Amino acid sequence: MPYNDGIKLADELKGRTFRFGRVDGTTIGELTLMPNGAISGYKNRNESSWSVKDGKLLFHDTEHSVTTIFNEVRQDGSAYVLYGDYVLQGEGPWHILTEIARAPHESVITQLMSELYGDDGLFVMLMQVIRTTVIHIRI
Repeated sequence: MPYNDGIKLADELKGRTFRFGRVDGTTIGELTLMPNGAISGYKNRNESSWSVKDGKLLFHDTEHSVTTIFNEVRQDGSAYVLYGDYVLQGEGPWHILTEIARAPHESVITQLMSELYGDDGLFVMLMQVIRTTVIHIRI
């Protein structure tokens, strides 16, 4: 069902990160709904920007046409799960957004490292620093 308050939904979704996929379980990517209406972290012409209208999350393509209408919004605690109709596919749920909960103590640097290097970002970064240091010491 649509979210009762579209303005509140837009404010609630700003800055949240989701796993974007299909209802059949296929994962398409990971994306963040940026406060300026852009979609970050995932690049596809069909999912270029987002907005909320009448309590529904909308994805827009690069031409600003609506491509997905997320008309079912659920909340599991503070995390959101949204189901949407892919306009090019027809009616019926096709896409799903599942919020990726971030630890509240996770710093911006940790989040960026996770984006760059995956879940073991700190370990990967430290190994690169160690390798670079060892190479410089040997030379």
